[in-house]
Amino acid sequence: MSKFLMEIITNPMDAVTFQNIEEDIREYLRSSDFNSFFRTEDLNIFVNQTRIVIWANLFGEKLNEKLTELIPSILRGVESPNQMRWDTGSITFFSPIINILSLLDDELIDVEIEGVKSRKVSLVNLFDEIEIESIDDYFDKIDKYVGFNEAERVNKIRNQVLKIAASLGKKFNINRDKLIKIAKIIENPQFLSANFDDKYYDLPEEFVFNIINKYDACIPLIFEDGKISDSYIIVYNKNKNSEKVKNMYEKSLNYDLGLIEEVFEKDSIVPLKEYVPRLNWISKFDQLGNLYDKTTRVKMFVEKVADNLSLAKEMEKDLYVAADLLKADLATRTVKKYPQLKGVVAKTMLEKEGYESVIGEAILEQYLPGIMNRMPESSIGYILAIVDRYDDIVGLLISDEYNMRLVKSKIDEILSLIINSKLEISVATLTRIALYVYTEESIGAFDYNKVEKIVEDLFMQRYKNILRGLGVKADLMSDDVLSCEECFGNLTEKLLEISEEANEEEISLLKNLFRIRNLVMTSESMDYESSEAERRLSELLGDDVINEVGDNFISFLKNNKNVLQDLFDFYDNGGYVTDYSKKLQTELKNRWF
Repeated sequence: MSKFLMEIITNPMDAVTFQNIEEDIREYLRSSDFNSFFRTEDLNIFVNQTRIVIWANLFGEKLNEKLTELIPSILRGVESPNQMRWDTGSITFFSPIINILSLLDDELIDVEIEGVKSRKVSLVNLFDEIEIESIDDYFDKIDKYVGFNEAERVNKIRNQVLKIAASLGKKFNINRDKLIKIAKIIENPQFLSANFDDKYYDLPEEFVFNIINKYDACIPLIFEDGKISDSYIIVYNKNKNSEKVKNMYEKSLNYDLGLIEEVFEKDSIVPLKEYVPRLNWISKFDQLGNLYDKTTRVKMFVEKVADNLSLAKEMEKDLYVAADLLKADLATRTVKKYPQLKGVVAKTMLEKEGYESVIGEAILEQYLPGIMNRMPESSIGYILAIVDRYDDIVGLLISDEYNMRLVKSKIDEILSLIINSKLEISVATLTRIALYVYTEESIGAFDYNKVEKIVEDLFMQRYKNILRGLGVKADLMSDDVLSCEECFGNLTEKLLEISEEANEEEISLLKNLFRIRNLVMTSESMDYESSEAERRLSELLGDDVINEVGDNFISFLKNNKNVLQDLFDFYDNGGYVTDYSKKLQTELKNRWF
């Protein structure tokens, strides 16, 4: 086993760029010739605004020679539309490379990338050189400036912000993603408080909150009652002049707030509904038409979803109004100037126009969780958030022109929304509705079955990742148990419950139950009498027994495993499927799943 370390220092990269690099490098190393040298659990990657660090335990022979050839290819595994070719180099990357450090068992690996040769040197603040003797020496010297433990960096920033906020009699409300972003941008964080001009205090709070959050290094503060404060905290690097930093942010923020006040007042002269036709001139993804086209698809989509969910008439009415106005504020000058205010502008305009508050709130909630660090609070908000993203991913997969990271990210968001909302609708149903809508509002011919399979495979892959992260047992993540036909919200809750309570024997019975149910529900039924095994199970589903068992499905499995096993054996040995079989399996599912 050998110890490997590589550090690449570049000119500062923008926040969106460097946050994607770690995932790209990790995926590239897994799929490249590097994969044979390391175990996944031994691979470590750290990326911030100027620094990419990879370290791992490697296995194999002639590693120095092999790494000399392979290291330059690592940056080719990073994908982004923002990449550029620098000077006459052959590699496209986000930013010019300044320094390379590459060590194997403390010895230098001779590497050259785009004219920059590896040295036993690292940099602090892009200027000050530090001699590096070994891998241990590197972490001893550089960790004090960088902090390679993400959790420690984030907690350090969070604790300092809490301390400053408390000294001002305030609190802060920001999600962990923002703190992680700050931790990656600022290598040696310092803190100071600043204020925006109180003449902007009457602006809608969500305007102010979002504008402060527009700046990566700024954290808004709130009062104990939850109202936005005129104070905010700036996080900056130690080598910067604090007075200049404060003046710069205060000046920029006051300018933004003044401009928003002026532009929004002009936008509000016209009712929000009159902005809908203007969506004809705005495109999100060129291959999916303009935003007016998207609005048309979303309206069809939510009608089908509403039918499946059997919504109350009043809720259905509000949902259709919100769907019609879903993207209208993107045509306003306020949102064009400040895209982070999308949804917020629509909500504020609708409140001024006298619409029911639930409609404006639902339009805002389509963008959640986002920087607001909360899930939707209304069923309408959940539906719009899911449909908005679903329309995008299905359309992109139909067009066959997509960024897989973007698609996976949207799928993760949809799964999070479905699980939190517990809406009684399956991924399979949503996929069929989306494909139906695209068939009606055609963007060209496409292979329906192929796209349906790709969508469901991607969802199942990402859903298993979520279940794994939640601690669901591996045996419960088999194809017998998991299906895109299930409602993931309730299923997730049940799988977590069973993972905590069931033993191996009970989980085996559960897997059989699912396997048999899938077989029964997908088979053609025969006009035969029910079997003895089915009749015995039917008796167990009677009200008297159910009242004794209650909702404890594990107890049901344990107490009646012989009856269940007879049913499994009956079907495994070629037992016929009847209409009664399907009714029985549906009842079983509805009782406990």
